[in-house]
Amino acid sequence: MKNPTLKDVAELAGVSTATVSYIINGSRSVSEKSRQKVEKAIEALSYHPNQLARNFKNGKKNSIGFIVPDIANISFSVIIEEIETILAAKGINLIIANTKETPANEIRQIASLSNGLVDGLIIASTLSDYQQIEDLIPEHFPVVLIDRGISNCKADQVLISSETAMCQGISDLAACGHKKIGFIAWLENVYTTNQRIIEYQNALETNGLTFDGSLVKYSAPSISTARLADGLISQGCTAIVAGNDIITMDLVDLSLKQEFSQKKGFHILGYSYGDWYTWLPFLRTISMPTRDVGRLAARRLLECTRNPDTPSKEYVLTCSYHNSRP
Repeated sequence: MKNPTLKDVAELAGVSTATVSYIINGSRSVSEKSRQKVEKAIEALSYHPNQLARNFKNGKKNSIGFIVPDIANISFSVIIEEIETILAAKGINLIIANTKETPANEIRQIASLSNGLVDGLIIASTLSDYQQIEDLIPEHFPVVLIDRGISNCKADQVLISSETAMCQGISDLAACGHKKIGFIAWLENVYTTNQRIIEYQNALETNGLTFDGSLVKYSAPSISTARLADGLISQGCTAIVAGNDIITMDLVDLSLKQEFSQKKGFHILGYSYGDWYTWLPFLRTISMPTRDVGRLAARRLLECTRNPDTPSKEYVLTCSYHNSRP
């Protein structure tokens, strides 16, 4: 049997094809009686609108792209989940592109996706300046940047500040007697890395501790967290700040394997997207509003697709500090 058409639904419901179209697209109000007739006809015929044809007609792709630097990072996985949930409720698909922290990959993905493949982009960028991608993005094309700020940005940005939480965490470590606190950062020249090092430096100085650049170590796929931690401990550090959630989990894992057991009173201050490992007395966490970032980014992008002339805004969400100490 051939697939049922809009005309078949209209004939069974005893209404015009225009009325069926109004109900399916929500483009015009109709009587409740007509709506019920159409809904029953749709169910009886197992009718499914031709989404491709509808998209072609209205110029929409019914898809949003999310350009993410590291899909293995659990924080981005959580953000993806939140974005997908909100978009799915509107019948919109999410297309994910993983740049692997490579600017060239990001530029290529932006050029490809914004060239008629999606209706808008959410980007966690590896770039430093919006001018690097401005010419690739069509005029009035909806874009929301998240997590990592970018200079000269002409799109919405949803950023995270851990300044207050970092200061609270360093203050707590100082109260525990720590005077030499190291920092294991994520990749160099990444916005969040630079911001968190500045927040770490300010927090040390606020609490009367001296910032020492030699105690800041940069992580990379080829460098193990254990090696960096051993180096900081050999320099006299009795506490370490982990620059993101991946490094936090690495340090916790090392601690649970008793790698640091010989260092009595050793503490970790790390990033998380929730109240992780609350039973661990040596861990303090800076809890990131990761789910809120995903929700806000999705909602703002939907707003921009409805109203392309909406002025761009910058949103800054704040982290909270959690002390696991009993």
